[in-house]
Amino acid sequence: MTIPASRRPCDPGVPPDLSSQSPAADPHESHDASARRVGGRGAASGVERLGRHDLHVADCIEAMRTLPDASVDAVVTDPPYGTASASKVQKRGSNELVAFNISWDHDLPLEWISEAVRVLRPGGALCAFTDAMAAREVWDATEHSGARPLRHFYWTKDNPPHNPRKNFQSACEVGVFARKPGKVLAWNGGGCTPNVYNAPIVAGVERSEHPTQKPVSLMRWLVRLVTPPGGTVLEPFAGSGTTLLACELEGFRCIAIEREPEYAEIIRARYGAREVLRAMQSGPTPDAPTREAILRQRSLFGDS
Repeated sequence: MTIPASRRPCDPGVPPDLSSQSPAADPHESHDASARRVGGRGAASGVERLGRHDLHVADCIEAMRTLPDASVDAVVTDPPYGTASASKVQKRGSNELVAFNISWDHDLPLEWISEAVRVLRPGGALCAFTDAMAAREVWDATEHSGARPLRHFYWTKDNPPHNPRKNFQSACEVGVFARKPGKVLAWNGGGCTPNVYNAPIVAGVERSEHPTQKPVSLMRWLVRLVTPPGGTVLEPFAGSGTTLLACELEGFRCIAIEREPEYAEIIRARYGAREVLRAMQSGPTPDAPTREAILRQRSLFGDS
């Protein structure tokens, strides 16, 4: 069955670093906020260098086809949920009802998963958000692509928007956690790591024009759990660049792919202001496990 490959630029985030120190400088990183074009064998047109990271302004499947097999350590992504419709509404702070009818969110993309699993190293993890009603489809597509789904994980929200209908309001979003067969590359959470992360919906100065932006703290939690030191994270649906920023703050490299030029511009702007974000994220996060807690969990339960 052919699934439409339409995609929503994504966005994500997570808790601050295990130490209060900024990640060590990358010798290949440019501290110039402007992007540099990169080329070479296998490079896709429209690839830009943002410090240690690559930004592909392209369709995610086409861009992933330019990447070698087993070339990334983790896939952490927030694809379209396929939930947009003319009848779906949200109530904003002004109590105004706004239609949630975004063009790129009408279809649930699944074809990207097989390409993502191909470029993932054996033992690497895949974390993909989706709609609760579609979690089974994403789980099955991931398994069909050769990765092993292991667990659902959840983002719970402190401040879900009001539901204008007489119904429960969803205050959580679900994701699928899977691994490609092989020796585990990284699991930095120990054996007692809950599959739930609590964070508010992004607001204030951190909020961009992207309609489905994830918190930076949320994506930092994910990339830190599943990425080895100095590793590379693939984000096929970069959206406003939250996964890229999470990797920047955690000392990882990100290959970010974003189809929509207007969202790519948001990524460039947010990357340019990364030091402001670093300062905002520098304090301790209650939900973030300490290094001592992780080591204690490993001694009790093992790190496999």
